[in-house]
Amino acid sequence: MYINFGKRLFDIIISFVLLILLLPVFIVIGTIIWYDVGWPILFKQKRWGIRKKAFPMIKFRTIQGVINYDSLMSQDEIKKHTSVIGKWIRLHCCDEIPQLWNVLLGDMSIVGPRPLLRNHYENFSTPDRILDEILSVPPGITGAGQIAMCKQDYMENWIPEHDLHYVENMAWQNDVMIIIRTIPIIFRGH
Repeated sequence: MYINFGKRLFDIIISFVLLILLLPVFIVIGTIIWYDVGWPILFKQKRWGIRKKAFPMIKFRTIQGVINYDSLMSQDEIKKHTSVIGKWIRLHCCDEIPQLWNVLLGDMSIVGPRPLLRNHYENFSTPDRILDEILSVPPGITGAGQIAMCKQDYMENWIPEHDLHYVENMAWQNDVMIIIRTIPIIFRGH
């Protein structure tokens, strides 16, 4: 019942409430980004969602200059182009606040496998069966893999077992525990 109905209802309620509560934070971060790296303050990046359906994931822009956001960049390249303020925003996961809109639209979930670029999946020798199972649920803003590893390491050293374990054991109790474990990571930085 939770997987088919409750999880989506939970996502809608939480994302809607957080979008309202975090609106002042959104405005402050947006203004800081505008002064720091210029316009636009948001960017869209194609990510694979449920059943390999591409969707435009929305994030705050923390990288200076003109960047092809749909290309595969190493963490060293990202760090080189990220502003000082952008590094702080990324450290505390504030760049992911706009993804609440993706959750409200149904492209993502609050908790789920990390939405990687298609190129990330192609760089790993993950069997199609495992990849199909991971991509059978909406990707999440947070998830078992994201809290098990540092976000920066996670992008380059993706371990599908974390996401697979989440998908195979999806339950509201696990989602609540992942959210609880995510909160201190946001405040202390990852």
